[in-house]
Amino acid sequence: MSFLNSLKKDLLDGNFELFSFLRRDMSLSALYYFLERKKNVRRCPFDDQLVINSDGSITSCLYMEGIDDYCIGNIKDGITKEITHNITTNYRKPCVDCWAKHLCGGTCFYNSYLSNNDILPADEIECIIKKHLIKHCLSLLAFAFENNISIQSLRQV
Repeated sequence: MSFLNSLKKDLLDGNFELFSFLRRDMSLSALYYFLERKKNVRRCPFDDQLVINSDGSITSCLYMEGIDDYCIGNIKDGITKEITHNITTNYRKPCVDCWAKHLCGGTCFYNSYLSNNDILPADEIECIIKKHLIKHCLSLLAFAFENNISIQSLRQV
């Protein structure tokens, strides 16, 4: 039995245990953005947090630690570089024109940096994977509607 079929069987049985796990895992996050009628415009709080390394350097992302271009200061001198705020899917390529941008939120800035040497273009591989997951989330939602499964019960997971 495929994983998707297993999830469908769980839906029919009223078993939402795996859904709860996958929601926290972000595998089914698009389903919940859709159910809650919310837009996901950013994958993470990249520019809303400060990370202080043991050497005192400050970055706005845990994974960017050690990359000089994304060090925004240090404990001794404070913030010495401007923090880039609100990098949403409306400012990233190819997210701006993507059908799934509000269910996805874009790709990881660190992954984008690794694959493009720049945080603004989406990481192509992560993009493909996320679109694949979103299609399956929408398929599960359609299955739930077709089988009169309570959407409220999915929301509460």
